Formats: sequence, structure tokens, C-alpha cells
Amino acid sequence: MKPILQSLLLADHVYSDQATGKKIIAGVFNRVQRMKPQPKPAEGEAPRPVPIPAGGLASTPFVYMAVTELRGKSDFILELTDLAENIGLFKIGFTVDCKDPLQTVEVHFPIPALALPHAGVYSLGLLWKDELLGALRILAADMEPPPVPPQ
Repeated sequence: MKPILQSLLLADHVYSDQATGKKIIAGVFNRVQRMKPQPKPAEGEAPRPVPIPAGGLASTPFVYMAVTELRGKSDFILELTDLAENIGLFKIGFTVDCKDPLQTVEVHFPIPALALPHAGVYSLGLLWKDELLGALRILAADMEPPPVPPQ
């Protein structure tokens, strides 16, 4: 029998309460704002500085998953895929060990910053034995860069 993915979330951070074991999931999201690329300078024109949006650069997000129906050690792959190009952007392999298939195992860890190459739809999927157990769709949208102050 295959594992069952009960939840898959992206968040700014996931904390574990030491006293209760509860997970605190802060800043859940499935949309990413990308900085729209600056137009290329005209020939002979100096390149413009790249403005940093308010709040600074994007930080490393966390993934949170809850899985059940595990029997012993199970190997998983978390994969981010660009759906427009059908290209994998990263894969993270990990192993979960659980003897009781009635248990729900919660897994969380940081993943690489989402440096998405273009606006569009992406998929963060959980695979077990090359079978997709479930996925989170991520929408990337371009935002206009803040104006560059005159020099």
C-alpha cells in the first residue's frame, strides 16, 4: 500500500513547540511575486542599478508535509517543476521511518529560495517510488520594479 499525503504547504517558517510537539506554520503561501526584469540598456548606456523591493530579498521558504500509511523506511523526493517548460528546477530526497501505518508523520524543512525563471505556474510535488502522491501549484507573477531614483 502506498503512503497518503494529507497536506503539503509552503510557508515562511515552520516552528516546533518543544512542550507539545505541535507545528506552528507561519506565512502559508502558494503565490510568489517575481521582480519583473529590467529592460536592457540602449547601446552605449550604462546599466541601471537593480532596485531591491521593500522588505529585502526573498528568504528561504519551508515545506510542511503530513503523510500517513507509512510502513518502515520510505524514501521520498520533493520536486519543483516548471509546468510551462516541463523542467525540474530542484529535487530533494529524504527518508521517513515509521512502523505504525496509522500514525501521521509530520515533516518540515527549509528548501532553496524560489528563484523562478519566469512568471507562470509551477508544481511542488511529492514523489514516492516515482509516483506522484500530490502537488502544490505555485503561481509566479511579475511585479513592477520600484522606480530608480535619478542620479
